[in-house]
Amino acid sequence: MKINKIISIILALFIFTACHTAKKAVEKPIVKDTSVPTVFSTADMIKKLQKNQPYFKTANASKMSIDVDVSGRQLSVSAACQIVSDSAIHLSVMPLFGYELYKLEITPQGFILIDKFNKRYYEESYSYIENRFGVAVTFDDIQSLISNQLFLVDKKSYLAEDFVWKNNDPSSMILVSKRVKTEQETIIDSMLLNRIAQIIVKSAEYNSILTINYADFQEKNTILFPHKIALKAEQNGIKKAQFDFDIEKIKFNEPLSLKSINLAKYTRGDINSLLKK
Repeated sequence: MKINKIISIILALFIFTACHTAKKAVEKPIVKDTSVPTVFSTADMIKKLQKNQPYFKTANASKMSIDVDVSGRQLSVSAACQIVSDSAIHLSVMPLFGYELYKLEITPQGFILIDKFNKRYYEESYSYIENRFGVAVTFDDIQSLISNQLFLVDKKSYLAEDFVWKNNDPSSMILVSKRVKTEQETIIDSMLLNRIAQIIVKSAEYNSILTINYADFQEKNTILFPHKIALKAEQNGIKKAQFDFDIEKIKFNEPLSLKSINLAKYTRGDINSLLKK
């Protein structure tokens, strides 16, 4: 498999699994609360998660790397990710000397994957993901996932009664939600200001599991944000892909204008053919 094909598949899979892993920066040290965690009702815990999770209008991870393992094939590339909340997410991959060769544009309407190397683009709505993978993913889900915010796959909004404590044990600090097509676990780090440390999404129909881990929380522009996010996709007990996103430079709430690529010079491709490569 050629490197350009691997990178194209990385970006396509980003949609289906949904930016970070940081080198040490000079930031405020994060001191964990070592006291015994207080047990809350699910409603109280959700309120605390919502209060503590990061909120921002813009995020600009202008320098980061992605370590990828797809079916045993490993690759490391430079990348950048920009977010304008509730509007758009742009992910750029720059494997050669900082020149953007691949770009993924995600909006509430759908997503476009641009392969500049081959002058080709792939455009789909979120219904494609549901039809192919049986999971009703939305823009809000992807935005929340990469922003360390609480969300619920297969549901546009959530209520406290959508969650229960795992094994009815509040001390587990694991919120569980069982949907028609998926089961989701949200693991909370009570010693880190009640922030989400891990999310696990399971699909019985496809015998697949997506695991997202958040770590290396650092404060930047008054926002406490995980600088390490690892995504692992498994099916039938076998790891299909793993993505480790590594941020070196990020800024929040600064003016940011996202420009979409003019597709007039590109040929539309079939994303099903891309995923089969």
